[in-house]
Amino acid sequence: MAIPQGGLNVQRSREHRRGRSEEVELTTRELRIEQKRFYFNLKENTRGRFLKIAEVSGGRSTIIIPSSGWVEFRDMLNTFIDPEDDEFEPLDED
Repeated sequence: MAIPQGGLNVQRSREHRRGRSEEVELTTRELRIEQKRFYFNLKENTRGRFLKIAEVSGGRSTIIIPSSGWVEFRDMLNTFIDPEDDEFEPLDED
């Protein structure tokens, strides 16, 4: 079976991209809440460290937070964990 020359160029291109963004997994933790599982993966690539959070419950959803945003993410989460009494008012429905 002959592979067209254009196909080989595409393959080299994909390998090149994969090499630049190679991820290294530093640690993984799992959290189970009710019927859901959450995976916290601390990873690193050439652009720095990031936290990948995946929710598994029938489907899979993932968010990625670069290390530069961890403090802001934590602070936002804390507003839901320890809210002020008047902090949660119904959203306006238009």
